[in-house]
Amino acid sequence: MRFIALASGRGSNVAALIDAQHSGRLGTAQIAGLVVNRPGCGALAHADSADIPGRVVDHKAYASRSEFEEALLLALKPLKPDGLVLAGFMRILTPYFLDRAPWPIVNLHPALLPAFPGANAIEEAFEAQVRVSGCSTHLVTAEVDGGPVLMQGVVPLQPDDTLDTFKERIHAMEHRVLPATLGALSQGHLRIAEGQVHSAPGFEPCLLK
Repeated sequence: MRFIALASGRGSNVAALIDAQHSGRLGTAQIAGLVVNRPGCGALAHADSADIPGRVVDHKAYASRSEFEEALLLALKPLKPDGLVLAGFMRILTPYFLDRAPWPIVNLHPALLPAFPGANAIEEAFEAQVRVSGCSTHLVTAEVDGGPVLMQGVVPLQPDDTLDTFKERIHAMEHRVLPATLGALSQGHLRIAEGQVHSAPGFEPCLLK
């Protein structure tokens, strides 16, 4: 499966995907390209070092969100993706994009959905002093962080955790769960049919610390 990654920042999730690809942990999946919305962001350097084609669609260059999303679609189509993976992509994709994109879109969220959706998930889980949190991969739908869950990784909140140490451990789990999800999709352990997620018998869609 050809996945195109979308990113906005330093690219730690992109780097984790590239490392997983090199070590064979993506199964038959491959990161075949990268599109970013911020010129000069770190994700581009990771792609360049791995000889993965990278493109920039700067959202600030467009007068409206729909114009940006139309340009994003035009940049993606020549890359011939089988799926998209949001690897630190800090833009919400609207129904304009979702209705026109023919590919499944995988997103990574730093909480055990449906708990703590939204932009401040780690902080909210820490403030709530949950016993466990973690991260989830899910299909992108028009409802933000509301699509069907693909896989989850569990991270306990330790009594001596600070917010920073808790974040660090969740991010480490993200770097395991996102590659595992693409690998599972490529190998048929996870299957998407009519917008729903189906697991193969015996497949465990959860990683533990």
